[in-house]
Amino acid sequence: MHKDLEEPIYHFDLKPDNILLDKDMVSKTADFGLSKIFGQDIARTTHNPYGTLGYQPPEYIHGGEISGKFDIFSLGAVMIRIVSGPMGYPKSSDMPSYEYIDQVREIWRNKLQETCSSSDSLLEAYCCQVETCTQIALKCMDKESQKRPDIVKITEKLNEIEIGADKSLGFARARAMSTSSERAHRAAVAANAGNGAVINPIAGVADPDADPSQRLAAAEATATQAIKTAKQAAAVA
Repeated sequence: MHKDLEEPIYHFDLKPDNILLDKDMVSKTADFGLSKIFGQDIARTTHNPYGTLGYQPPEYIHGGEISGKFDIFSLGAVMIRIVSGPMGYPKSSDMPSYEYIDQVREIWRNKLQETCSSSDSLLEAYCCQVETCTQIALKCMDKESQKRPDIVKITEKLNEIEIGADKSLGFARARAMSTSSERAHRAAVAANAGNGAVINPIAGVADPDADPSQRLAAAEATATQAIKTAKQAAAVA
């Protein structure tokens, strides 16, 4: 809405209640009752009510100024609540940013270690995502509106960390298949030692003639479960 239209539309009431998720976890923005087409104006001053308490930027609260940076601040507030929970939001302004980021990252690390069995590389990828999201959120909530990033830069950064997680997931899949194959091989050796049987070291697949896609699917189970558990942890963060 900010960049892809000839005249940008600003929402002016971004908050969790107005961000809906479909069955595929794709977000949809709702409630455009306060939205405005801004044309070429950089900012305006208004006495009309906009936004929701907790998601309004300081320039609006103190001076009635509205611009595209209003939405950016609101987005940052939403992201902070996602990564730190409702009780973590007030703390973001009560301590240095680096200390807050470290605290959020460690909370997530502990939560993921308790609830999922992902590899070290995948765990680090998730923690890196949390750290980057927290950094972005704090920048979006900068008290000086002109220092807040625009939506294009935010999207680019989020895409970068998603790609990084995908690479770590691929590594975890390969590692899981290798580890599972080794375990199956050892078990077969122990079961068939001394009887001259032919050993087939295929992991997680009952059919010894299974094609590579079946073997890969079996090895992916561990990594898939790790991602599912991480998403469940995010839902209660």
